[in-house]
Amino acid sequence: MLSPCFRTVKTMKKRIGFTGIIAALWGAALLCGPLLRPTDSCAGQSEAALTPSPVSRPAADSPSGTMRIYMIDVGQGDSALVIFPDNRTMLIDAGERESAPHIIDLLKRLGIRTLDFLVASHGHPDHTGGFARLIAEGYTGSSTTAYSWSNREWDGITWHRVKPGDVLHVSAGATVTCYAIGSRVVGGAYVVPERNINARSMVLNIKYRGFDYLSGGDLTGSGNHPNVEDPVGDALARAGVEIDVYKVHHHGSRYSSNLYFLRKIMPEFAMISMGDDNPFGHPTRAVLKRLNDPGVHVTRIFQTESGDGATAPNVTVAHGQIVVTTDGVTYRFAGEGPGSTPFSYGPYPVDEFAGSWPMFRRRNS
Repeated sequence: MLSPCFRTVKTMKKRIGFTGIIAALWGAALLCGPLLRPTDSCAGQSEAALTPSPVSRPAADSPSGTMRIYMIDVGQGDSALVIFPDNRTMLIDAGERESAPHIIDLLKRLGIRTLDFLVASHGHPDHTGGFARLIAEGYTGSSTTAYSWSNREWDGITWHRVKPGDVLHVSAGATVTCYAIGSRVVGGAYVVPERNINARSMVLNIKYRGFDYLSGGDLTGSGNHPNVEDPVGDALARAGVEIDVYKVHHHGSRYSSNLYFLRKIMPEFAMISMGDDNPFGHPTRAVLKRLNDPGVHVTRIFQTESGDGATAPNVTVAHGQIVVTTDGVTYRFAGEGPGSTPFSYGPYPVDEFAGSWPMFRRRNS
């Protein structure tokens, strides 16, 4: 095993400018000293011990200066609430119809009465079933914009069709960009979906300053399913997007999260939404193995529930909501809400600043 001075961080594997070289030299110098390990041991460590140099931190350009993403526990389904730095809100998917009360409980606890944006990743009921209840109970209004795969009236509101390359929202340093939908990918790639609705899923990169979160519904890319993940991975790599947190496609199904795609996006952390005792064996052993492949090796995998499949040593089960909070330079994870397992991990550096955090490494060489 090489000494800590020879361990690399993810940013060293990608293009490095002058600032990257300086950060790397600074990191190498510190790396020869005591080493902090932001994995399990990060929970409870002092912020002072983990905060990067102040020169790397941009000034806040919004009142809160933070963005939060809640992965809502909707059982065997998907739903995520994004609260942007300007406090505008976006709900991506809404679980099954019976999951709506869980979403409403969260909105009530957070004091949210009207959602600014709704996003339906694709047409399966475990992603869209809860929208009707939310709309019926007044969580949308004239200011709400709804996005989906087509222009249509649905549940009493108009949904706007999204195309690859569309920017769904820009505010206070945050952007939401569509990289794929309907099996069409930014840059012109098209994969015949073969009547597979999952292959048509909307892929969004949610970015705040240096932080990147990827959400892609039930996108396919493995087995005998249409491989839309490969061109998506290529498009993200061409755009220079460095994923910090990956919302694992299709609840950890073996038909998604293929190795080529994962090695293109190189996520630092993964989050999986699935239900206990689900009939699909989610999350699958194949996906957890790929997430922990030596060429990928995410630091930690967070799950809303235990599921009914495999597990791995670096899995943390929330038994409820998971919230990611970021200021665009660092980000952290926590269990959220009544009944959820209390945990706290981080802060971690976004990829752009990982070189100045010598303790943040992907693996031992």
